[in-house]
Amino acid sequence: MKTFQFALIVILASFVWSTLQAAPAARTARVEIVGNWSSDAVDLDVDSVSEGGKATGANWPGTDPAKHVIIEFPANAGWKQASFTFIPHKTGRVALSLLGAYVRISSESKELIPVLIAYDDFKIEGATLKNPSFETADATGNPENWRVNNSTEGLPPIDDRNRAKILTGNVVDGEKALRVWHNSRVHQSLQVEAEKPVTITFSYRLAEQG
Repeated sequence: MKTFQFALIVILASFVWSTLQAAPAARTARVEIVGNWSSDAVDLDVDSVSEGGKATGANWPGTDPAKHVIIEFPANAGWKQASFTFIPHKTGRVALSLLGAYVRISSESKELIPVLIAYDDFKIEGATLKNPSFETADATGNPENWRVNNSTEGLPPIDDRNRAKILTGNVVDGEKALRVWHNSRVHQSLQVEAEKPVTITFSYRLAEQG
């Protein structure tokens, strides 16, 4: 009987492992609020997240979950709208960062699967956001008032297929949207006031390479 039970456990473990290995990549839009963007070091709390989303504190080495929060929403090919509210506990500047999910090819590899997300039509209460629908670009083609951050060491390399860029067509507001992923993201700093809630509403969907 013990031999049978052990064999059954081995079979079940193998099935679970193979299922996990075959699981699809997490397809989520990821927005981060970084309160230690400058010397202000603003503590903050997420007060509410719209249906389907979740908020967590950043937990990797060197981060403070009280000053760096991650808000994620499930994404598909169609546009969805999401919103969240955070409360800064100090007057200062925080960074709003737009990216995609962190998904490794395997547990043994540092290479990521580019989960490309398109963002559009940002609206904000409690702070000011510039170029919220990415309608204006600078001389390099990047959205004005947003800073692009490309990983120089991550895998796969950043190239024209996966770098952050302005999209035209299939947008929500105006004529343009913005495509990003984890290793090619954008951010903008926001001036916030102590204990004044900031609500951010936006549209997002999965995007394509190229």
